Amino acid sequence: MTNVQAAHEKVREKGEITDTELYECINENKGLTEYELSKKLNWSVGKIHGAINRLKEKDLILTEKEYNQDKVKLLHYPTNWKDLIKKTSITKEELDEAYVHLTLEDLNNLQPMDWILALLGSYNYAPIHGTIMYIKEMFVVSKEVKPALAEVFKFYPKHYGPYSDIAMMEMKNLRAKGLVKITPFNSGGKSGEEFELTNEGKLKAKQVLQKLPVDLREKLDKKKEIMTQIGSRRLVRYVYNKYPEFIVNSKIRSEIENEIRNSKTN
Repeated sequence: MTNVQAAHEKVREKGEITDTELYECINENKGLTEYELSKKLNWSVGKIHGAINRLKEKDLILTEKEYNQDKVKLLHYPTNWKDLIKKTSITKEELDEAYVHLTLEDLNNLQPMDWILALLGSYNYAPIHGTIMYIKEMFVVSKEVKPALAEVFKFYPKHYGPYSDIAMMEMKNLRAKGLVKITPFNSGGKSGEEFELTNEGKLKAKQVLQKLPVDLREKLDKKKEIMTQIGSRRLVRYVYNKYPEFIVNSKIRSEIENEIRNSKTN
């Protein structure tokens, strides 16, 4: 290899390292401008600009415009896995293998307490109203977002459908650590306990969520949004209808089944 070739190789390697570092930064800090990224990494704007162009050529990031009166901001985001697979030659099997590896690597060290923080931290830290709502949300997450959690939380049929002693115990531990506040609420003639993250809890939840693969984080956020919007009673009906094996010991089984039948006829 000549000196010129060696120099080109060094430049190429340095560029790849720069691109990787910037890509990781964009993954952790979505929606920043070139100037904001330069401050994060203590790089020049020119260095950021060059790396962004290279990452965009590889379809690894995308840029969106934000309009604010007469000003336009260019905000940078990592490309979603689903969009990335459409633009590259990677096969679904290769993507699945990479996703499983990433999931195992990033998630093996997460404890039940971490998953509760992730749930509470999703959908803009929306609080959870009531014990039944909390347990049902955690159950749905374990079934439809991260199925491996069903074994972690060990749900079983109880008086109001699926229940987890571990989920309740860990919530109490979070409260004792000052990460969750549990306050009484009374709304529409119904009373119960509201579960909400403290400021310290929000910081911890954010750290946990950053460890999750983007697709999993988005799926959890969307599921939390839907469950929050439909409310406790509709969520209970959904769980009873979809997972009948968990309602065999329910005290309100007949009542909920009647509601399900009526909702189908109306």
